[in-house]
Amino acid sequence: MKLGAFTKSFEDEYNLSRELALLNDLAQRGGPVPKVLATDHRALTIEMEHRGQSLAEWMHERPDHEVVQMLAPALAAFDRVARLGVFHLDVAARNVLLESSGSRQAQVIDFSAALCARFPLQKPLWLRVNPRVHHPALASAIEADWQAFFTAMGLTIPANFVDHFDIPWDRYASHWPSGVAVNGLNHQHALLAFGLAGLLDEVGATLTSDHRSRLDHWAQALRACQTNAEAQKQIAAAIRGLGTDTDNATPRPTARHTDTHTPPPPSPQPSPQTPPQPPPAQWAQANSDQYSWQARALLAALPVAGLVLTDHVYTTQAAQLGDPAFYSALAAIPALLLLLASLAQSGGLNLQRVCMLVLAAIQFMLARDLLPQVGPLWAGLTLLPGSLGAVGIVMRLRT
Repeated sequence: MKLGAFTKSFEDEYNLSRELALLNDLAQRGGPVPKVLATDHRALTIEMEHRGQSLAEWMHERPDHEVVQMLAPALAAFDRVARLGVFHLDVAARNVLLESSGSRQAQVIDFSAALCARFPLQKPLWLRVNPRVHHPALASAIEADWQAFFTAMGLTIPANFVDHFDIPWDRYASHWPSGVAVNGLNHQHALLAFGLAGLLDEVGATLTSDHRSRLDHWAQALRACQTNAEAQKQIAAAIRGLGTDTDNATPRPTARHTDTHTPPPPSPQPSPQTPPQPPPAQWAQANSDQYSWQARALLAALPVAGLVLTDHVYTTQAAQLGDPAFYSALAAIPALLLLLASLAQSGGLNLQRVCMLVLAAIQFMLARDLLPQVGPLWAGLTLLPGSLGAVGIVMRLRT
């Protein structure tokens, strides 16, 4: 891994301050961005940490399958930055740093063209429209901002904003519009997905046809995203898919029949009268799952049974037990409701265990209060189910 420092120069204080703010904001929240080492506002420079190589260098020096695999952390870095609220609008191989194939870490650089609600743009993006990486909505917003700039400056509007066009820098530096169209864009994750598709196209152009077709599949899927939810889901799928080394999968033999006159034996089929049986491993797993469900149901039923029994004893003998026992009986009711609520939580096994243990402790306190009034027999009966449930829960936690 190459570790050094890189100094980036800026044309004005506005662009320096905005990029510095974005870098510091992302770094403080654990974003995959380089660490700022020093800032010189007089020289208009930022010195930052530089790790590894850019993807643009990497894809020309590494084997194709390794380049494809490293696209997964590259996409993940852009996605992580976006989930922190910063949307990189200049997605390109030169703007990703890769540490090494072993670490599978990537960093995003160059936030001169980025969108963030916390740091809204105050000038038109310093970008020309690139239909390959710019979503049509983003392209239209960039064009609208430049048209407004040329109109406000009394300049001739270029024929298009894709080809080269000149901008008087002094007028741009002093131009502070009341609004920037790019700030009003919605579905920013869809904009990012479109840009990531352009990145895959850029890298795929340097690869062999087999690897290029693999990237084409994901690029088409990313480019088709229209909503934030769809884009987030598709980006995550592309990261998983590109991170799987399908080219280096374990080779398996292929059966080939050399005798063309003898047909291969038919595959054994289950008898119509006998339903197919699962393999022993699957049968054992199924029984294990069934036992686990039955055990959880039993452990849940024991504290409930203890509470019902305790409540019954308390309420039937409330006149003899007095006010403390009566209030204890009332406390058992919300505790039971708490257990039922925890059991209704999908996937909340740990919460269920905690609630059952709490209920067992409540039963112990109730039985302690009940002992002087009704004797050890009734008190023990009310305590027994909860105690068994608590022991079972502890044993399951240990296993």
